[in-house]
Amino acid sequence: MAFLKKFSIFTLIGGIQSLLQILLLWWLIDILHLNTAITTAIVVIVLYLLKYLVYVSINLMHRKFWKYNAVNLGVAGFYVLAMWLLVDILGWKALFASIMMTGIVFLLRFVLLDRWGMFKE
Repeated sequence: MAFLKKFSIFTLIGGIQSLLQILLLWWLIDILHLNTAITTAIVVIVLYLLKYLVYVSINLMHRKFWKYNAVNLGVAGFYVLAMWLLVDILGWKALFASIMMTGIVFLLRFVLLDRWGMFKE
């Protein structure tokens, strides 16, 4: 599969997931005042598992669940740590922190998944 097509499909699915993630984090942390680290961890983990199922079902990725997990757990850990730092330590609103961090981890995730051979050719 051509790079541009892979990136476009990845971007569309990731964009939908990212929007959902931002809205959920805003609602759960800023509105309902749930714990930032725990809430972010749960939301990120659930959404990346759902995203994997979508990627495999549309034939974008190989069924290499452990590689997918390795990349995404590392990225998720970075995301949770960064959200905690930005929201709880630096006092940013979760809405703004999650928008910025979602963009950063989106690009990081694509590069790592591509380097690890997860995308079908």
